[in-house]
Amino acid sequence: MATTIEPVAPPASQLKVNDLVIRLTGEGGGGTVSTAKMLGDAFVRLNLKIFTFATFPAEIVGGTVMFQLRANAKTIRSQGDVIDFFVAFTQEGYDKYAASIPNSGYVLYDSDQVKTVADRFNGSFGVPMTKLARELGDAIVANSVGVGAIAAMIHMDTTEFETLLKTRISKSKQAKRELAALKAKGEYVEGQLAPIVEINIKAIHAGYDYVRRIEQEQHINVPFKIEGVEGEPQMVATGNRMIALGAIAAGCRTYAGYPITPATDIMEELATYMPQFGGSVMQVEDEIAALGVVIGASFAGQRAFTATSGPGVSLMIEMLGLASMLEMPVVIVDAMRAGPSTGMPTKTEQGDLYMAAFAGHGDSPRIVLAPRTVADCFWVMIEAFNLAEKYQVPVLVLTDASLANRNETVKRPDLSLIEMTPRLLATAEEVEHYARYDITESGISPFALPGTPGGMNFATGVEHDEGGNIKHDPWVHREMTEKRFRKLKTAIDSGDLDSIEAYGNPNATVGVVAWGSNYGIIQEAVDLAAEQGVKTEFLCPRTMFPVVRPEIEPYLQKYEIILVPENNYQGQYLTILRNEFPELAHKMRPYHKYEGIPFTPSEIAKVILETV
Repeated sequence: MATTIEPVAPPASQLKVNDLVIRLTGEGGGGTVSTAKMLGDAFVRLNLKIFTFATFPAEIVGGTVMFQLRANAKTIRSQGDVIDFFVAFTQEGYDKYAASIPNSGYVLYDSDQVKTVADRFNGSFGVPMTKLARELGDAIVANSVGVGAIAAMIHMDTTEFETLLKTRISKSKQAKRELAALKAKGEYVEGQLAPIVEINIKAIHAGYDYVRRIEQEQHINVPFKIEGVEGEPQMVATGNRMIALGAIAAGCRTYAGYPITPATDIMEELATYMPQFGGSVMQVEDEIAALGVVIGASFAGQRAFTATSGPGVSLMIEMLGLASMLEMPVVIVDAMRAGPSTGMPTKTEQGDLYMAAFAGHGDSPRIVLAPRTVADCFWVMIEAFNLAEKYQVPVLVLTDASLANRNETVKRPDLSLIEMTPRLLATAEEVEHYARYDITESGISPFALPGTPGGMNFATGVEHDEGGNIKHDPWVHREMTEKRFRKLKTAIDSGDLDSIEAYGNPNATVGVVAWGSNYGIIQEAVDLAAEQGVKTEFLCPRTMFPVVRPEIEPYLQKYEIILVPENNYQGQYLTILRNEFPELAHKMRPYHKYEGIPFTPSEIAKVILETV
């Protein structure tokens, strides 16, 4: 179907080209997310980069969902700060989020659903999306009407959206059923689109033409334009997808888990891809069983992991201690959510660091890593497996709901850069007088795979001597505890724990130390502060525990003020830093956000400017 109304764009000097922050809101399960994802996919097909953030209701259907999408031809490091364009499909969604839209923003809304709109914006446009959809025969395509209306307002051709509809909806079960019914009636024509595809394409054009008509009749020019750029095609992925792909690339071939928001997508991705590499995915009865399976698979010599969220890690704590006592390589991914107990399952927070680093009865060593970006999720998983195998300790990987769920444009990982660190296996000579938990200078003991002649030993959670024999003698417990923790010192001394990445002005007297998904947000904040004449340097560790003192101390020593922003109430990483560097604690300043949503660059920049 050809568009009949020619686009009218503002003068080129007034256009904001290929640089847009758009926020969409509507009812959960009502098509808001699919609309936003279609926009993002269309932008990517034009070789633009995207970065998203979404906040969902806990209900499967109902409640208000918000999806923010940033598109740019340049590198994007955060979900964006100032909203250019706000799309409201429901009154509740408008009422909840309109206050966060600046007066300079533009608003598009379904005038059949949204009846009250403020007049403070640069422009607000009501489109009867529901009515137009009903006129086409089905109100369910109102979101496609919205896609067309958005395309018109950002002066973007509808071709990419039509292509996406044809390639994706045509594969749906409904489309296949419709075509099968047409063939059964003898009414099918070669190349014919399924009715569901046709109605959605018509809906896009209905929304597009309606907005174009408004613009021409009212002489309105909205100053946004999205168009294609030159560049190599890139992939779009979520943190959860890159966690899954990174695990496979790291040689993991066993996964066991139990569904829990926001980590479930990891298991679903692995269920699709792991069997293609000879691996297996098991959904077990609970998180305790999940880590038990992972420990068993690791004991058999396989690389194995599980993924969960905070409540699941809580259940795994005793098994985590068992892995430490057995000196068994395991990897656990914790996609953090907000609050204790059930908390807010669909909201983001960095509240599990204490648990990851310290939880458990007795002294149980572990390594805790935190990826910084969606792309980094892939490489952190490879690092996690290598560290677990080399040092024979549990490794926990902390992501959060923001990083786990967001779509981000990433380069395809260069698989030639992957290096695999094998587990230290017992040689034939060592097996002759084999002691599984031999006291070594590094703390690492050779591992004999089950079935190795002469390599038999006890695998027990009870304290034991070098041979695995149960011992409760004081000196045995002292020696074995020191041996287990000596591995962490060896990891630090060897340089295997990549801890710090610095960004900003190396001569700054103000330092910002933060971790995880705050990475890009704080980089942008440092740039904003620099524009105001404040020199700042940002440190982002990847190793959260143990603290890699030789790397981080020189930075902390040179700063006069150290700002530590975190998405938690207690300042959990700040506490760890103060414990590690009590002589520098007076320099450290907390800044907390615990609302279930991430920081914005301007929030951090404001605190930096107020600090100096």
